Amino acid sequence: MLVEFLCVGEPMNKVPTQTIVKFSSQLRYEDIPKGVVEHCKRIILDSMVTAIAASTLGDACPQAIKAITSNERNGRCSVFGTTHKASAVNAAFLNGALVHALNFDATGDEIGHQGVVCLAAPYALAELTSASGKELIVASVVACEVSARVTAAISRTGRHPSEKFLAGQLLSYFGAAAGAARILSLGESQTHSTLGLALMQISGSRQHILTGDAPAKSIYGGFPNQAAVQSALLARAGVDARCELFGEPAGLYAMVYDGSYLPDVISEGLGREYLLLDANIKLWPCSLHIHDFVSAAISLASENINPENIASIEVLAPANLRPWTEPIAARRRPANPSAAANSVQYCVARALLGGALSLDDFTLQALSDPAIHRLTGLIEVALNTQSDPIKITVRLKNGDCLEKICHERSAPGVLELDRNALLGKARSCCRFSKRPFGGPDVDALIEGISRLEELADAGDLYRRFST
Repeated sequence: MLVEFLCVGEPMNKVPTQTIVKFSSQLRYEDIPKGVVEHCKRIILDSMVTAIAASTLGDACPQAIKAITSNERNGRCSVFGTTHKASAVNAAFLNGALVHALNFDATGDEIGHQGVVCLAAPYALAELTSASGKELIVASVVACEVSARVTAAISRTGRHPSEKFLAGQLLSYFGAAAGAARILSLGESQTHSTLGLALMQISGSRQHILTGDAPAKSIYGGFPNQAAVQSALLARAGVDARCELFGEPAGLYAMVYDGSYLPDVISEGLGREYLLLDANIKLWPCSLHIHDFVSAAISLASENINPENIASIEVLAPANLRPWTEPIAARRRPANPSAAANSVQYCVARALLGGALSLDDFTLQALSDPAIHRLTGLIEVALNTQSDPIKITVRLKNGDCLEKICHERSAPGVLELDRNALLGKARSCCRFSKRPFGGPDVDALIEGISRLEELADAGDLYRRFST
């Protein structure tokens, strides 16, 4: 039976808060359409394998793992890609940081980073409480859907969710907290308090991006998950933090977006229509904003261009993508993998040079490649004030010109990555695990997630690999 969690008769300014609370606390596995369950499991697999890869490749991740696990004594919860154990709060932080560190996690134009919220906090508490696979799926669906709606409520106004705040961090607090409350089976009052406690902790300045992509930017996904687990445990212990989450005088949108948001986007169809279905499984380890450029560059590379024969490369990009193209010197020669994953110039050059883009292209060794420096130095970016298509023009030394135009998102397989491509991504990611992760292990992980609803203890999903 499909259930809509609209609070009929409630004052309109209360509806979003109350509907989110009801949905988060009352959703059951039997309520969720099969297609939503299957897509959620894809996001769970995608999130876990990207976290596993980040255990060695992610900027600031090895340092974060060392800093936190060196002070752990009796932790019970897994840190993906390693054999370390941590407390639920610390495991949620580390796994949340790992999931997004490579910019390879599931996301959507309107709904934000689903990978950040779907797994880290719910899984840490699932291990702590021996929750079942079905309960983990429900909690993950809750986390993804709440985060999707909270993000869409501002993005559909026409405002960019990331202004001075980093939306992937700021807007993930509510989804992560809702998922944490659900895995603990908290009732409405305690779920509301969990979300209220999360509101007290929301943060996410964009300063680290706007001033140069410091490595610490990579681990921002840890903070909302850490806060979510802490908030759920506090609420379960009886801490009351119920309040208006979104509106006046100082809820999320009143505080950060001058009161701009669409409350109906949060409430209408909740439990019947799932925005999380718009989550993209990324084909390449870079910002989703860059995927079209990568697709175009790979298409051009199929023309068998000799990089030594390239005289110039012109890229036409929408003006809103300026942060992914400037400052020019830093985007041409990114200082670290995190900066490279946000660089149009670097990703285009890599795709032209190799006809593909993979995790191997985001190592420090790859970033120092003289061949890539030559190509990025040839790229000039023009920013369009109109909604013109993305275009890459390659001019050769003999006067020939090759051009690729993208009229709309055309990156293959992004929204509906087929099973073979997803499994290929999983195997590729697991090659970089800090804990050796062989082919049989990858197969076992894939099989476990495909049958997640059958697990009596969801913690068994990764526990077998952490000993």
